[in-house]
Amino acid sequence: MNTSDGAGSSVPRRQLGRRLRALREKSGMRADQVADTIDVSRQTLWRMENGDPSVKYGRAHIEALCRAYQVDAQTTANFVALAAETKAKGWWHAYGDVIPEGFELYVDLEAAASSLRWYESELVPGLLQTPAYAAAIVGAPGGRDEQEIARRVELRMARQKVLTRTAPQAPRLEIILNEAILRRPVGGAVLMAAQLKHINDIGHLPNVVIRVVPFAFGFHTGITMGPFVIMDFPRVRNGDGEPATVYVDGFTGDLYLDRPSEVGRFAEGFNELANRSLNEADSRVFLARAAEELQQR
Repeated sequence: MNTSDGAGSSVPRRQLGRRLRALREKSGMRADQVADTIDVSRQTLWRMENGDPSVKYGRAHIEALCRAYQVDAQTTANFVALAAETKAKGWWHAYGDVIPEGFELYVDLEAAASSLRWYESELVPGLLQTPAYAAAIVGAPGGRDEQEIARRVELRMARQKVLTRTAPQAPRLEIILNEAILRRPVGGAVLMAAQLKHINDIGHLPNVVIRVVPFAFGFHTGITMGPFVIMDFPRVRNGDGEPATVYVDGFTGDLYLDRPSEVGRFAEGFNELANRSLNEADSRVFLARAAEELQQR
């Protein structure tokens, strides 16, 4: 299994969707008119324009859209070429049987990102979890057999390889952890102590920064914002960059925000959290002490 193919299909797919939406808006055509033109539902068109990886479309759809928008032959050829890039499959497609509905897009973007700024309030982030901690989490809902749990844990461990890949370059990861994560003994004290030591080990990677915001620091922005991830992306071959995107994992569905004003507010919130957190060295000490306290129980 190759986990180094970081670009996957998400970046060209989302670029294609944005460009198609821009052409539709420039043409003045309504979404329902365009959907009828290419014989798809309005919802399917919306998903195409938003880079949804579950939508399958081919050359015929792209050419029909370009005719509707009255673009020239060269532009049409460029769109067809970009559409071909969206068919590339990332390593995560091998786990299609256990990737939660809607989460494939996140895994796709995570693998393509050049940097991730992550605040987590309740559970250890997936990129930092040990196999034992991950198994305790994915097995908690009940009703999953051992094989499914093992597959889900395997997927989570595969995601972590992004931190040590060499081609493309591993992303920079900045994570801020709420102290509540450290104090919640998922799977028991022994398991949790090992998990905290693992977090410290990962924190020594040159591209990883881990900070803790302690209870003693009082109220902080993360309490009202909740968990989120800000993803930045590298430039692609044509020089057009994927916009920074904020991912928010909600109970009723995932939320992706890429408007500059929205991303900016989350970036400000992350910076405020960083200012309210312990520095890297003090965070390592804090994590080590928390692990020792768990071992003494």
